[in-house]
Amino acid sequence: MVTREILMSHPIKYLRDEVRKANIMGFLTTKKEKLVDEMMKRKEMFMHIKPSGKKGKGSYIGKKRDTPKKQAAAKKQEALEMRKTKAGRLAIIEDRINRLPKNPTPGRIEALKAQLRAEKGRR
Repeated sequence: MVTREILMSHPIKYLRDEVRKANIMGFLTTKKEKLVDEMMKRKEMFMHIKPSGKKGKGSYIGKKRDTPKKQAAAKKQEALEMRKTKAGRLAIIEDRINRLPKNPTPGRIEALKAQLRAEKGRR
């Protein structure tokens, strides 16, 4: 039997995930008390929820989502690490050459080839 106390013992993130799994729309941004009220109206959908053993933060870890900002930061960090080695710098230049459009300007091609020659000659 699901009771208000059982639902209130869980963190809001867990409750929102349960509501999402039940395909109930419109309550994902509400406060915990209102969310629990709506879940109590549909308690037959949440009979599987057991009391939480822990109270407070850290009792539920939801899915980690990579935001575009985090992805960009990780990509930038990876590029910085690649620049530290000669092989990494060569790979970056070769990648730029491979990503050129179908009809690049001759000056752009020559500039990248010059970069590649200079990097190969570098110690």
